[in-house]
Amino acid sequence: MAPFPMKRLAGIFAALLCVFAAAYLLLKPSKRSDALSGTGSRPKVSVSISKVLKARSRDSGSGFWIAYGANNGDSLSPTNLAVYVRAKNNTGDPVKLGNHSAAMNIDGKWVELTRIPFSNTHTPYFGFSPDALQPLIAPESKTGSVSLEVNTGAAVPPKTELEGWAIFEYPENVGVTDEAAIRVSLAGESGETFTTVIDKSDLAALSGIPINVGGRIDLSRLTVGWYSKIRVSSK
Repeated sequence: MAPFPMKRLAGIFAALLCVFAAAYLLLKPSKRSDALSGTGSRPKVSVSISKVLKARSRDSGSGFWIAYGANNGDSLSPTNLAVYVRAKNNTGDPVKLGNHSAAMNIDGKWVELTRIPFSNTHTPYFGFSPDALQPLIAPESKTGSVSLEVNTGAAVPPKTELEGWAIFEYPENVGVTDEAAIRVSLAGESGETFTTVIDKSDLAALSGIPINVGGRIDLSRLTVGWYSKIRVSSK
């Protein structure tokens, strides 16, 4: 039997390599496409903000107030920032979310804000003076309470979202903040952090008073002051 020509053998190997290379190139785009079109192209939880009530400085309020019980009696605190947050679960499994936080970008530096509890024991009101406040009369959230804090008490079902107001107070050293961007983050139960940022150019479009309120009431009899100070003094 004549020996198998080496040139012919090399040609066969070259042809096989071409076939494998072509198959790889055909399969590779489909895998990339699946990743981009599926949940792999999106975060596990998408966070967005649809409404903002923002004070110009530490000394001015956003319009939101919180009434709560403290060791020194019933108290009332204004807030500097109120954001209406939406968090969508992009996965096929329930996702449990925990604490949320906010920071403000001032002169290129992110400054953490004080989160004011907003639960069944911290009642929200709206107005610009303690003697003429209006209670919220209906939740805006389609998924539960008007409060994001309350709604994160239960896991978010697959492919659905939770929403609600979250409220914050500026640090004492914060001055005028008209040009400040806002960052809001939600913590996942397994340690992930899901974040969204509102650029300063978008703040004006999201600002307004889009809440349902009832008749005016007088809460000036309560201890009135910033939550961060009353909270410390009430311990």
